[in-house]
Amino acid sequence: MHLTWIKEKSGKVICIIRVFEGDETPYRPHNDGNIWMKVGSVKKPVEIASPEATDLLFRKSERAENSRTNNRSRVDLNYQSFLKNAESERVKERESDIERERIRRTTIQGGDTLSPYNSNIINFAVGDKAAMLKILLQPYYPHGDLLRPLDIEPVIQDTRTRNNIHQFPLYDTWKSMGEGMICFDWDRHDGGITCQQVFANGLVFNAIDVRRDNHGKSISHLAWYTSSLYVTLKGASKIYEKIGYKGSVIGSMQVVGVRGLQIYPVIETMFPDNNQSVFDAQSWNIDTDTRILADDAKLKELITELSRDIHWSFGYKDLQKKITVDVLEKKGYITES
Repeated sequence: MHLTWIKEKSGKVICIIRVFEGDETPYRPHNDGNIWMKVGSVKKPVEIASPEATDLLFRKSERAENSRTNNRSRVDLNYQSFLKNAESERVKERESDIERERIRRTTIQGGDTLSPYNSNIINFAVGDKAAMLKILLQPYYPHGDLLRPLDIEPVIQDTRTRNNIHQFPLYDTWKSMGEGMICFDWDRHDGGITCQQVFANGLVFNAIDVRRDNHGKSISHLAWYTSSLYVTLKGASKIYEKIGYKGSVIGSMQVVGVRGLQIYPVIETMFPDNNQSVFDAQSWNIDTDTRILADDAKLKELITELSRDIHWSFGYKDLQKKITVDVLEKKGYITES
């Protein structure tokens, strides 16, 4: 909905309300099972929709769901393709690294005894030890491109959001693909993965590895979840504003590979240090719209509630709202730097 105020010279004020076509059809009044339609001028009364019109409305919702499902499939296929390519890179780089060391050792004189060489490139497949946090957002009905794929790069450059931990979109090299652009990187020393995707039809995707090794323990900190969620939603809001999309935004937040990890809450002093994840995966729905994403106060409210849901899922059931907001803002998890 778009609201415009026009002030006339006579002192009268005219308010023009433009209501955009809804995507989540069919709509029903409260306490009324009928589906109503209005066609034509304002003088024509509303009527109960015909079976044919009702079928069209239901099929519109089905098409929207199919479009979102296809988007999710494309995101996963892109991710898996780049993951396989990263593994091929790892194998080649590790072999080259070991060969260089072998040649270097053959030139050493004096018969020195050398310890076995350990390559700086990880000795396990890329992704094998990762705990991937994946955040995906898209328009309710991504039925067409909002801009040409080749016009996405300047949008990415102009919409970056960062806080004290994360950034979306990244400054790293972005590569073009059929749907839009993708950025994929992996750490040669610990195998950590980062993958971001932006589609021309409005989909945004951000995936990071939230597993770390700390004094012999494998850990994951829920502060990283909240921090990444903030930059992704804030960055998506800037992208939608830049490309002119207004409307419902549907998404999800999922983490996989966390079984057995020590899970730390945002407020560590409130809980004992013994919470180990017994689940391999967790997921949370994101149902919002561009109006909320563009409003800083409402965006922080949304992220705070999602952060409390995340904590609840991992067994932290007493995270109070006011304390949560204060800590998230103080530590810069839901503020832009």
